[in-house]
Amino acid sequence: MRGRAPYWEYMPHFLYDLLNTENECFIYAVQYWIKDQKLTMFFNNPENLVKENIKDLAGSGSIFKHSSVNIDVDKLLDNYIDILLQRKI
Repeated sequence: MRGRAPYWEYMPHFLYDLLNTENECFIYAVQYWIKDQKLTMFFNNPENLVKENIKDLAGSGSIFKHSSVNIDVDKLLDNYIDILLQRKI
């Protein structure tokens, strides 16, 4: 589904859907993958990798509203720059 609805390359929405389960084994595996791939910067609290802590990068008020009509472009660009700087390390 990469590049197609509902994600459109928006990692917060993708991460939410991965973590939106009651299966504790799956959640643990996803949390391990997030740490391994150094994706913790997508969370407000990198020590607590749960769906409720995913950052709203687009500033739309919901990680599900990330189409171009719902985003705060300045906030989105600032967040993307911050992520790129963190991923550089």
